[in-house]
Amino acid sequence: MIEEYKQGRHEKGKSVIPEIEKYELVREKVEPWSIYVDGSFRGKDGQKYAGYGIYYGPQDSRNESVPLEGANNQRAELRAILHALEKIREDQDGGPYILRTDSNSSIESITVRSLTWEKNGWRTKKKMFVKNKDLIKPAAKLYKEIRSEYKKRGWKFQIEHVKSHTGEDGNEGADKLAILAAELAEKMALGE
Repeated sequence: MIEEYKQGRHEKGKSVIPEIEKYELVREKVEPWSIYVDGSFRGKDGQKYAGYGIYYGPQDSRNESVPLEGANNQRAELRAILHALEKIREDQDGGPYILRTDSNSSIESITVRSLTWEKNGWRTKKKMFVKNKDLIKPAAKLYKEIRSEYKKRGWKFQIEHVKSHTGEDGNEGADKLAILAAELAEKMALGE
């Protein structure tokens, strides 16, 4: 009957709902897509060259290699995570995603420490201003928003730690893109 309805051969006025109700709608478990991020830093002759990589998969057009001016490795890691969170937030119809990085300190800053820092006016226990607040604060906000949206959809969002340089394809891909970005930052600074 459903096929007849689709082809316009159903009896006029006869409902196809009873036929449809025979089928139980089961939401399949949706496996998350992995997005890997990494930062890279090169110091040479007192100059700082950094960049980050975002890796979705082999030959994926969304992979990015982004050079940064005057940044250190921690800022490159945080900027990579923030960039990926922005992309996840923009992709309302996509997902679910899981964000993977080899930077434990960035994960903890965004997912745990930011809660205390926010309550303390973005100051540490020693009353010092939080370093890299300009990246951590918006990343923590996006992280909360994405988790909330995913929860509504029955999904779970997390930023997961992966060990670096262990041969994991995604992490290696992000690392290569990050190194390329730092090299590009150096060439740009030197006018090449």
